Amino acid sequence: MRRFKNGAFQLAIDTNCPILPITFKNNYDLFKDHKDLSGNTKPGMAKVVVHDYISVDNLNRKDLVNLREQTFQMINKELKSEN
Repeated sequence: MRRFKNGAFQLAIDTNCPILPITFKNNYDLFKDHKDLSGNTKPGMAKVVVHDYISVDNLNRKDLVNLREQTFQMINKELKSEN
């Protein structure tokens, strides 16, 4: 997984809208050609985890990097878990 960019987190802070992290655990396995992620897929069930909201109450732009990293770590941890 690549590092997240700041835009969505800046927007969440500016609009006081919480972040809802979602992990798609097996999407990579559903693609026939792993080099072309916009190409054809195989049949199968997508495993999705909807995490708890991350509040942005009382955050400002100086908290942006921490918010971005917290969200990344939450999703990355789930991707690395067995289930």
